[in-house]
Amino acid sequence: MATHIEQIKEQYKEVANKYLATFLDMFDWDSDYGFWINDDVFTGIYCYSSYYIIDFVDIMYIVNNCVEKEDFDEWYDYTLWTMEYDLPTPDFHQWMNGFQRMSPEEMEEYEMEHPNEIGDGIVENLLN
Repeated sequence: MATHIEQIKEQYKEVANKYLATFLDMFDWDSDYGFWINDDVFTGIYCYSSYYIIDFVDIMYIVNNCVEKEDFDEWYDYTLWTMEYDLPTPDFHQWMNGFQRMSPEEMEEYEMEHPNEIGDGIVENLLN
């Protein structure tokens, strides 16, 4: 039984790293600037250039759907902004399937109306 489990683990690592290589190639990113969190593919979280934190599910979605980097960047920037204000943050699948989001103008207006709330949501989430 243990041998079978080890085979499954090796197959998963191989598939995950193939998805990752394809993802990096799609975005023209150099693998030298990224790593699996804890150097463990089983965490399912990839860090690129100390800026991007990407879930393996999102990597698979991007590869399987040939998503453009511009769409990814727009989503990523939006999620960072929503986390600053403790607003609903869409996952990548939701984003690509029409998650209702604020326009840049609405975001600017929200920032003007809530100037002291930046970061409150992040700190609160970390403490809980």
